[in-house]
Amino acid sequence: MKRSAPGLVSTAVASTDLADRFAAARAGLALEAPGALDAMAALATEALASGQPTLAACAASSVVLVEHLTAALYLHAADMLGILAHVGPAAAEGPDGLVAWAGAAVAHDYGVLPSWPPADAALLLERVQAAPADVALMLACALGEICERNGDDAGFATLQAQIAGVESSGQASPFWRGHWAVVCAWHLTSFANNHEAMALLAQAQALALAHGLREMGATVDLQCARLAAWSGDPAQVLALADRAVSAGDPLRTPLWFADRADVRCRLALRALDYHAAVGHGRRSVGYMQAGHVWPGYQVTYRVNEAYALLGAGSHDEAIACLAALRDRPHPPYLTARLECLSLLAVLISADRTGPWNASHQATLTDAIRLLRELEWPNTLYSLPGHVARLFVRALESGVEVEWVRSAIRARNLPAPPQAPESWPWAVRVRALGGFEVSTQGGQKGNGTREGRKAASKPLELLRMLAAHGNEAVRVDLIAETLWPGDGREGRQKAFDVTVARLRRLLDCDAAVIVYDHRARLNGEIVWTDVRSLGDHLARGEAAAAGSADAGAAFDAALLLYRGACLADSAQPWARAAALALRERLAAALLRELRSADAGTTQRREWVLRATAADPLLGALLNSQGRL
Repeated sequence: MKRSAPGLVSTAVASTDLADRFAAARAGLALEAPGALDAMAALATEALASGQPTLAACAASSVVLVEHLTAALYLHAADMLGILAHVGPAAAEGPDGLVAWAGAAVAHDYGVLPSWPPADAALLLERVQAAPADVALMLACALGEICERNGDDAGFATLQAQIAGVESSGQASPFWRGHWAVVCAWHLTSFANNHEAMALLAQAQALALAHGLREMGATVDLQCARLAAWSGDPAQVLALADRAVSAGDPLRTPLWFADRADVRCRLALRALDYHAAVGHGRRSVGYMQAGHVWPGYQVTYRVNEAYALLGAGSHDEAIACLAALRDRPHPPYLTARLECLSLLAVLISADRTGPWNASHQATLTDAIRLLRELEWPNTLYSLPGHVARLFVRALESGVEVEWVRSAIRARNLPAPPQAPESWPWAVRVRALGGFEVSTQGGQKGNGTREGRKAASKPLELLRMLAAHGNEAVRVDLIAETLWPGDGREGRQKAFDVTVARLRRLLDCDAAVIVYDHRARLNGEIVWTDVRSLGDHLARGEAAAAGSADAGAAFDAALLLYRGACLADSAQPWARAAALALRERLAAALLRELRSADAGTTQRREWVLRATAADPLLGALLNSQGRL
């Protein structure tokens, strides 16, 4: 295999013996030779004692970067950072000191080497053009991670373009090519390009397998498992993580076990098993502490722990966890994300346990604005129900409405109970005071006469389901009502065909659910005014009669009640549905009218609105002696 020239430090700077040992240690690192890291760490200490700061910086930086990338154990990192701090950035000047920037740049970005300045990416990339291929990829790995931590997609694109020639030259070792692929993959995942990221990880896996790089193979397997945990087969994901850690043990490679625990935490979050996720998350943090990682390295793992705590209802612990992370030094982009998560955790607590006040509403406005500025619609991915509730509050109060609706569509977020009409529903159905159907493609049922005739039976089925809100209706009752002249088998066949046609008409297979011999509209993607009316009435019934909450709920119900349910239909089932809703609305209105807390003007307005929408409702109230 062709390798890059090992001579990095000239004989004018280091003795021949130390230079040869450095070259041998560098080659050993690329081959994962036993003891190579120990040898390089010892060389850094010896070079410093011998008065050769550039060689000491290059050796120390190599150890720091390799321990960071292999993510097994930070055994020598603390001592090597001490050497880098001692020699300072002056030791990295000139062509012989370029390698010193690799580990130092990452360490500075993590806040553990403050005595060095931030890496000047443009200058380093200019210097790297004349460097050996492995040195170029070492710098690329460091700069690539810095781009990922800072959300610098443009800077990363520039880096990729300049390193592309090194990758294709065939001169770089498989070790550094593989780790560069992993760095690229994690940058892509931060911008939700998971498919491309998995392809890059597959390339790194192939390199590790072909060249017998077991440690890199384990690292790559764990990163694949962590990424696949959100969407892959759980059994296969766990098997991949187990295979990876089998190459190490908790003493030598605790960070691998931290990654496996994180995989299990992610799988539990995905399954909404939040209590199990808390346990796995804490085990992950424990292994990381045993691995002596830098505080900034723990962010992703601690954030998953906070997600699990929020899901389990331990809101105060989650808020404290995120606050501790936020208060540590991080790049501005990461700090902004942690600030946003801290705000969202406070809002989730208020939404779940109450009370929600004006301060929380102001915080919601700030959090949604920050999400938009960060271009982070996929936040709280493992807490879909929690973020959906916050999005509902944003829509109801007019906060960043278009961005919120776009975020809901982008992540295909199911609507929570009592989501408003402003939620981006796949289908909207109005049955009160008339019948209207619209989808994201526009109004339905308004085409040509032939088209309306072809859609008549599917629309009749939709009318029946909509009249029941989102309650399930027995299939045999539907079939007997819509196809009374057919036999049992014929009715069932007609029902099956009509359901399929209705799904096509609505451009949404999931809109209609048929299960256990019952059919209903899917309340997560279909809005009906009948269901929404029922939700408002239920909210009012749960509140004290005459209270502000009861009055607000009843007002919202009357806004929806444009008239009797399916007022244009004379079918017995439609009339029965209309009567049931009318009686429920009348009962709710009478309850409020009898309350001493309801003002006379408000009572009169309610009665006038109800009677104007549905004269039969007025007659019903009159029969009760209220008009």
